[in-house]
Amino acid sequence: MEITGLDPGDYFWNVTATDGKKQTSEVGEIFKFMLVAQGKSQSMLLEIDSTQLHGRVAEIVGRTERGAALIVNGQSVPNVSLDGTFRHFTEALEPGQHTISIIGSNRRGGTAMRQVSIVVPK
Repeated sequence: MEITGLDPGDYFWNVTATDGKKQTSEVGEIFKFMLVAQGKSQSMLLEIDSTQLHGRVAEIVGRTERGAALIVNGQSVPNVSLDGTFRHFTEALEPGQHTISIIGSNRRGGTAMRQVSIVVPK
């Protein structure tokens, strides 16, 4: 079977056979494959839409590509939405100025880094 128009990402498939007497086999084992884009730039989308301070905790809101992995100040961001939006709260920060680093990677091998400055009042 030929399928076109699939976006890069993880896909799963299995097989069920039906004979001439309409008898159906058991569902076969599930297999996985990944499609990756070739010949494209290795850059990726990573935008910071807003930052807000909640006491000593910084909230970082932004968007990236679907399926991208993000790290904020060394912490993995576990909740990137299917549309690529994310909201992350840092650990408590000491009073003073901080540079928060957001690092992303996508399935094409692209990476991006953004930095934001936050001042935690005394």
